Amino acid sequence: MFDKKMCGLMMLGLSSLTLMGCDSSDSDDDSETDSAYIQFYNASANSTATSLVMDEYEYTSVAFSDSMPRYSYATGSVTMEIYGSDENGDSISIYSEDMDLDKEENHLFVLYGDYHSPELLKVIYDRSDIDDLNSDEDNEYSKMQVLVANVTAEEMAFDAYISLDTDSYADATMIGSVDYRGVTSELMLDTDDYIVYLTDKGTDNVVYTTSSMSLTTETVYKFMIRTVLVQVI
Repeated sequence: MFDKKMCGLMMLGLSSLTLMGCDSSDSDDDSETDSAYIQFYNASANSTATSLVMDEYEYTSVAFSDSMPRYSYATGSVTMEIYGSDENGDSISIYSEDMDLDKEENHLFVLYGDYHSPELLKVIYDRSDIDDLNSDEDNEYSKMQVLVANVTAEEMAFDAYISLDTDSYADATMIGSVDYRGVTSELMLDTDDYIVYLTDKGTDNVVYTTSSMSLTTETVYKFMIRTVLVQVI
């Protein structure tokens, strides 16, 4: 059963909004078409501050429920690691993987689970459609995308919906179904004010509803469904 005291919906979007990381910011340079793009989010509730390390280059560490901005990174083979701290406060590698980064790929790395045996969800998403439309000088498009990932618990599965904040759940559009460790496809919408709803998978039983959110920047908004220790976010 979904427990609002133990689960929250975390949005990764603009750094100017409360509890959000950055997807479209001064850290981006989308003109670098030979680059890939990387972002890191810490969803491990009992973790120390953790940091993304790419080929021994360490980015600024982030605490639980925080994220680093989206950065461009050179394409090709790379060793990706996550650093944390041991009981003495010394830096240690808690995750390591060799991977390839392809041209214009967008990667979101999500650390989740028990800090002492963490897991990593690797989200790869495509924002080329909104970038193409928003750069069309012959039309006044203002598009954004949303996606949802689930790093709660193994038995939790949801359907995610979104509607304008002037509408109700009955008018909502389905973003997608998302099992534990899963992620939906990107859904493109006009920039506006929206509400997101979670239902038990395969039902119309709404178990979580956000407040109105201003999704008015031409970016990709990433929602993390994750367990929390104390409060609903």
